[in-house]
Amino acid sequence: MLRVALNGMTHAIAQGVILAHRFAGILFLSFCLVTPSHTETRRPEPDEAARKWTTIKKPLRKAAETEGKWEVFKDITVDAGKSVVLDSRIDYSSLDKVAVAVRSASDSLSDLEDLTLQTFWSVPDADYFSAAEIKFGRTFPFTNSGSVLFGVYGSEFRLILRNEGGLSLKVGQLLIFCRSQ
Repeated sequence: MLRVALNGMTHAIAQGVILAHRFAGILFLSFCLVTPSHTETRRPEPDEAARKWTTIKKPLRKAAETEGKWEVFKDITVDAGKSVVLDSRIDYSSLDKVAVAVRSASDSLSDLEDLTLQTFWSVPDADYFSAAEIKFGRTFPFTNSGSVLFGVYGSEFRLILRNEGGLSLKVGQLLIFCRSQ
């Protein structure tokens, strides 16, 4: 009889522990959903952008206005532990993929293994850019050159190049090429 009472009490304690874990999980998820994401970037004011990162911005153009739906950025230096923001001038609203090809500068001894490419997307009426995908230079087949393919999640594209290494990284050329199916 004592054994039956203990088994019942053990079962009740186990149920209480399970409920406590569920409550803690719900509380944690609620906190994550309510607080703004640290990866979400607000559209910076020009003076704010200069303080936090280097921004290379071109005027917005329709994809049909660019020759072959592409654009090229040249001679980009990303200091150690810093980021460079590239704002594309293409309107991506009618596209579904964007390819990015990167090549280090020919006079550079640095490789692209410490490079991180982060994509952010927005639309004209939105207050924020939303983070979408991250690709790493260490996955490139060569240390001085590589390419990645990203999905399109908005009409405005922002690519952030982040140098995770201890030395400055020199990108000789970055090509953005748009694809649609």
